[in-house]
Amino acid sequence: MSVNYRSADGIAHIQIDDGKANAISGAVITQLNHALDQAEADRAITIITGKDGIFSAGFDLKEARADRENSRKLVRAGAELALRLLQFPAPLIGACNGHAFPMGAFMLMSSDYRIGVEGPYSLGMNEVRIDMTVPIFAVELARGRLQPAYLNRTIVTGEVFSPSTAVTAGILDELVAPAELAGRALEKAEEFKQIDIGHYQASKQRLRGSWIDAVREGIEREL
Repeated sequence: MSVNYRSADGIAHIQIDDGKANAISGAVITQLNHALDQAEADRAITIITGKDGIFSAGFDLKEARADRENSRKLVRAGAELALRLLQFPAPLIGACNGHAFPMGAFMLMSSDYRIGVEGPYSLGMNEVRIDMTVPIFAVELARGRLQPAYLNRTIVTGEVFSPSTAVTAGILDELVAPAELAGRALEKAEEFKQIDIGHYQASKQRLRGSWIDAVREGIEREL
């Protein structure tokens, strides 16, 4: 298994760790969805994290480039996962351990609160630098989360950012030392226990309704 799940005291912990670069394949997406199903059943505030040094290297390029139909299926599954995170019914924390490339960045941008780590890491959407076009859903996802000044640099030129610049751009909300990541994520989850879930869900829909619609439309138009 590349995705591990545990839950305690109303907090779910979902960890992606394939022992390599945490590439997002169809199998990993299936495992993530199963973990999210369990978190919903547990009615838990949820933390998604990776492994030391890397949150995710993005889509599994070997699978994505196998053939056109496989590529479409994988990207659609990833898009639907990002959309699910964007609408998740309980507070969702992305705890980014290091590098985060396209699908990893999508998951962070879909989370409610994002904590990264200081260090020589890169985060962003580098599709155009690896001979790919940014999917429409990802453009809409980035448009709803990133600071306007960083949209062109992120999507059109495929620039990736240091952790501190990723905070300025809107990919992350705060940085901590690597050894403090798990503790800070847990601290934030405990803080979120004070939120009334009904009001949280209603407010999230009011804020994100048109954004969610734009991401969903992008999926249907292209994928």
